[in-house]
Amino acid sequence: MFAVHLTPRGASYAAEVEPFLSAQGLPIADLAVSPLDGALYFLVGGRGTQSGIYRVTYRGGESTAPYAGRRPDPATLALQNTRRELESFHGRADRHALEKIWPHLGHGDRAIRGAARAALEWQPPDQWKQRALDETQPRTALQSLLALSRSTDGEAAVQPALLAALERFDFAKLGADEQCWYLRIITVSATRHGMYPADTAAKLTARFESALPSADSRVNEEIIAAC
Repeated sequence: MFAVHLTPRGASYAAEVEPFLSAQGLPIADLAVSPLDGALYFLVGGRGTQSGIYRVTYRGGESTAPYAGRRPDPATLALQNTRRELESFHGRADRHALEKIWPHLGHGDRAIRGAARAALEWQPPDQWKQRALDETQPRTALQSLLALSRSTDGEAAVQPALLAALERFDFAKLGADEQCWYLRIITVSATRHGMYPADTAAKLTARFESALPSADSRVNEEIIAAC
């Protein structure tokens, strides 16, 4: 079992992990903190081991009052508010959403960027499909095309349009993050829209294999998945 200590960073948090408790053969199945005594209870069992329930309490002189947290600085708070605004579009369509979502698709903060893409996927694709295919700013285009590849299950006609849109960007000149997004679009489209025709697959494989090995392990992994 690990304790995870969170520190505000950008629109989300950075995490520092430390071991909290361990024992040989300790497959933890569930845990909870009792509101009555404040103790941590956890259940182990399964995987051919004996089931059991354990109670963990604190013995020491430090305060056990709930941590109130530290108020983020104004810049961090602004980023978190932007993320929360984008997350308000998760799970629902809103005719005003696109103009709020689009400027943040290529955002430098991963949490904001992810919230924007997820929000886009909740909007009807026919409202933004062409905008994604026509987008020329690489980061915004790749995120919107990734959203499009994920939002159009079974629509085989989308695949050639995705590939045509990707042709506008020189893969070799993209940064490592953008290359990963580019490759992810290729992989997701194969899953959602059907396997590529043999000639198309051969061209894609030749293009990406020439980029191996990349200095970034994430890119290498995505190339292998795509090819």
